[in-house]
Amino acid sequence: MAYSIDGNPVSREWYIVLSACRNDGIRFHLNEGRRAIKQQWKFWRLYRSGGNLAAYPSPTAPHIRVGRIDHALDVESTGRKSDGVDAVISWAARRGVRLVKTVQGEAWHIEIAGGGKALRRFSRRITPAKIAFSRPERRTINLIRGLRSKKSTVARRAAIRAAKGTIQGYRAGIRSTAKRGGWNKNDRKRRYKALGEIYNG
Repeated sequence: MAYSIDGNPVSREWYIVLSACRNDGIRFHLNEGRRAIKQQWKFWRLYRSGGNLAAYPSPTAPHIRVGRIDHALDVESTGRKSDGVDAVISWAARRGVRLVKTVQGEAWHIEIAGGGKALRRFSRRITPAKIAFSRPERRTINLIRGLRSKKSTVARRAAIRAAKGTIQGYRAGIRSTAKRGGWNKNDRKRRYKALGEIYNG
């Protein structure tokens, strides 16, 4: 199954990690994930003619790494609607994971310290619910669950109705949200079903 973030192919483990980062409120744009060797040849030829630095096209090149999950990422370093690559690095650091800028002069190019083993461990610590729900959604879900556990009052029922209205809005916008997040079909279906269960619970 193919995974992508912002339309760029990534390994399943990077998909889980970057989805969780975004759903924790970090705004970023992934400019590039895994490359095909054909695409790497294009960058190599540009480099040889005076363009930006590029690795020689091979199965072990940072953005290719055939058979490995820890390919390099290019995260937009600055932007009006982006917190930038440093915010992504800081988010990972708070969770005990080092993302490193490995190419001098390319502030956007990052890799994970520890390679595939570190990335796999990190992705396994992230629960499916964290991928499926954004931070505002989780906040609303927890609010509804908390209200339902309390004694029924007019104010409590009104608060539940308001929160359920918010949930309905999330469900209505699922396709656009999923498209922006680069979610695959299974995550989208799971999220929609789970929101429905919360709404009808």
